[in-house]
Amino acid sequence: KVINAVQESQGRVKAMALIHQLLYQDQDLSRINFETYLPQLVNALSSIYKKEGTVVTIEIEASGIYFDIDIAIPLGLIITELTANAFKYAFNGSRTGNLSIRINETMKDVYLLTLADNGPGLPEGIKVDELNSMGLKLVNILTSQLDGTLEYNYNLGATFIVKFETTK
Repeated sequence: KVINAVQESQGRVKAMALIHQLLYQDQDLSRINFETYLPQLVNALSSIYKKEGTVVTIEIEASGIYFDIDIAIPLGLIITELTANAFKYAFNGSRTGNLSIRINETMKDVYLLTLADNGPGLPEGIKVDELNSMGLKLVNILTSQLDGTLEYNYNLGATFIVKFETTK
C-alpha cells in the first residue's frame, strides 16, 4: 500500500513538474502545447506504472491544442489519474493493451478529453462520482475545477470523457 501511494504521488508530481518544465522551455510562458506535453507525460507515467511483460500500445491525439496553466495543471492531473488507473487495472503483467488519449476542440473553446483503454472496465451500473477511489475522487474534483463534466462509458473497455470550456 505504501509503495502504491508513493507511486501515485510520483505520478502527480511528475505531471505538475512537466508542465512547469515545458513552460520554462517555451518562449510563450502563457500556454502549454499538449501535443508536446501528453507524450512526455504518458511516457513518464508508463515508466512508473507499466508492469514487466505488459505491452501497451498508446495512441495520443492533441494536434494544435494549447492551454494556459490554469487549465493545463488540472487537465494534466486528470490525465495522470486516469492513465495510472489504466495501467494499474486495465493492463496486468500478462496482458497486451491499448490506451487512447485524445483532446479535441468540438466547438470554439469547448473541448473533450477522451481517455479509453481496452481493459475490463468498471463494474456495470457503477457511477464514477460515487466511487470510493481516491484517484477518481480527485478526477471529479479536478473536473469540477474546470467547470466540466465527467462521463464514463463501457465500450470494450473503460472510456472516460471530460467536457470543459476554456471561456469560463
